[in-house]
Amino acid sequence: MVEGWSFASARRPATFGCGEQRDAPEIQHARTAGEDTFFCGFPPQSVTLCGLAEEEFVAVLCRFEPESEHACPQCRTAALAAPTVPCD
Repeated sequence: MVEGWSFASARRPATFGCGEQRDAPEIQHARTAGEDTFFCGFPPQSVTLCGLAEEEFVAVLCRFEPESEHACPQCRTAALAAPTVPCD
């Protein structure tokens, strides 16, 4: 084992849910979980990394893949630049 390394410090790339814009379903967007958008006592709402509000897209039951040819360019850039997260 490499000295100073442990499973406790292991990290992986951030992952995001996938959403399709209602008026352009061929484009896939990275959506947030919503807990970071809690505002004024209202329940959290999902948004995409490019700024679409929850009512502008439909959630898709898969992960956003930044390398996909259908990925929104702004979401792709933001997802690839997102900081890593601890491994589960």
